[in-house]
Amino acid sequence: LLDSIGVDFLNLKSTFCLTDSINLPSWSFTRGVWRSLNKSRVQINGNGVVRFLTPGSFTIGFFPFNSCSYDVFNFEGSITLPISAGLITGIRSICLLSTTNLISSRRGGIWFSQSPEIASVNPATGLVTGLGVGMATINYLVLGTGSCDNDTNAVTSTTVTISSPVVPGTLSGNQAVCVNGQVSFSSTISGGIWSSGSPAVATVNSTTGLVTGLSAGTATITYTVIGTGGCANATATRTVTVTAAPTAGTLSGNQSVCVSDTSNFTSSIPGGSWSSSTPAVATVNATSGVVTGVAAGTATITYAVTGTGGCANATATRTVTVTA
Repeated sequence: LLDSIGVDFLNLKSTFCLTDSINLPSWSFTRGVWRSLNKSRVQINGNGVVRFLTPGSFTIGFFPFNSCSYDVFNFEGSITLPISAGLITGIRSICLLSTTNLISSRRGGIWFSQSPEIASVNPATGLVTGLGVGMATINYLVLGTGSCDNDTNAVTSTTVTISSPVVPGTLSGNQAVCVNGQVSFSSTISGGIWSSGSPAVATVNSTTGLVTGLSAGTATITYTVIGTGGCANATATRTVTVTAAPTAGTLSGNQSVCVSDTSNFTSSIPGGSWSSSTPAVATVNATSGVVTGVAAGTATITYAVTGTGGCANATATRTVTVTA
């Protein structure tokens, strides 16, 4: 009996596709019982059809009726999945000279690039490196094992886009501004965003680059160009120094003087310079502020403190009347 069963199985292959099935010898059901020794993997229905459930090795056995021995016929085989290249996942947009790792849901295949001058790929790991700007088709090949019908090689593909990194350009613009004053920053690359590292000192219009001084100090102005296609943002910085506006102070001194006499003008703020609007009537020492009457009339004496850091000069005036 067991020899007869063995002959029926001699021509069977030992490796099966998950979608295959085996028809057991119909005459054998009057002689014994077929059992799957791997019930989670192989199932035998009442009609003697063996169906495969999961990949892996299996054993089915024939147990003769009216036998107390374990003299059984065992048929051993293995089950494989139908060939498939699986589903590719991974980042598909990268920057030039950067990398991305592609993964297939089916292991054991080979990766290759159809445009290796644009993107190379490690055949074993799926690591893609961007070498040129453009798009490259990356293929994943899984070789057929021949266990399934029409079990040829399987290929799936995806496209990876390589982009150029962005640059922020060269920044320019006056780096000195007075409190409440404005200067304009610009870049050789348009389309970026301006921001201030110290908005309490200086603000900047995010679109135009117009910088406004708010308080004395130094602020770093950053220009950011947004990266695309997997490339990082690019930034450039330029500092601006904000200076408080000067003041000429409060002027004092005798505003009436005789011809040839003098009067000493002073300011509450030192360091400025004095000048006369009508030196034919009255002259003034530029440093000391000593006014000398020259001829009868009225002259305007101006005190100027030089502005720095983008600030204008500050002036104050005081008239002097010269009497003959």
